[in-house]
Amino acid sequence: MKKLFFVLAGMWMSMLFMSCTNAKTTAAQESEPAEEENLLGIQKPVFEKFVVVTEGHESLFYQKADKNSPTLCCWIEDIESDMADVQYHWSNEKVAEGYVSDDCVTWEGRILAVLGEEGDFYRVSTLGDYGDIEAAYLPKDVVGDITTEPYTAEVAEAVAWHQTVVIKDGKYKNLVLTDNFDELWGESIELGVLLDGCIAYPVGAKAECDVDVTLDKIKVSKEENYIGFFFPKNLRNRPASEGFGETVDLKNLSEEQIGVICEALMGQAFDWVRYDYYTPDYGVTSFTVKK
Repeated sequence: MKKLFFVLAGMWMSMLFMSCTNAKTTAAQESEPAEEENLLGIQKPVFEKFVVVTEGHESLFYQKADKNSPTLCCWIEDIESDMADVQYHWSNEKVAEGYVSDDCVTWEGRILAVLGEEGDFYRVSTLGDYGDIEAAYLPKDVVGDITTEPYTAEVAEAVAWHQTVVIKDGKYKNLVLTDNFDELWGESIELGVLLDGCIAYPVGAKAECDVDVTLDKIKVSKEENYIGFFFPKNLRNRPASEGFGETVDLKNLSEEQIGVICEALMGQAFDWVRYDYYTPDYGVTSFTVKK
């Protein structure tokens, strides 16, 4: 009889323990907000912190956490042209023939994403801004901490330098379209996605834009890695810079027209992602990471 009692007691304690464990697990899962899936399959990067170069300071970028280590340099093709080749290397590398080298120096007010720290140095993200060099070191005494604020749809549509529209609902919910205009390169539209506090843009999900007066709907042109949009005249009705014609007004596009643009750009291959963050004092700042 005693033996049966201890067996039953042991079973009861095991069931009680499992019940408590499952309750704790469920509570923990419910307290952690689930990361919402998005059509581009991009997740928010994990940056440890952000820093800003403080007033009156500037610095070289170092290859190691040591001021005696090689520094980051910019090699520029020695020709008189706006299309000169630009490369980024460390100062201990021999400068290629036909190029001139200059130091890369960070400036006051520059915001940087911190990847780690070592002694008196921060390891900061440099990918994209300095070619394919992913990281470099900066002395801690030239920067101060800075906090970003959530880059929401409302903020993006109000403060972004180029016209930006966040799709609020429907099939393409949380996708972002940004119309860029450059006096040298012309107009382009790029696709991004709104994440928790930032916007992610796949590097390559971008298309040049032009107008075709013979069209009555958007035409998509694809050739290998190139993609372009041709718009009817009535869709390119937003003034660009003075003397440079007009651009697409994203806010006036129909749901169907937005779908044409999104579907075309969603198919573009990409290896890097640019993340835009927002700080009230400095506006929008960008960081690039590998996919």
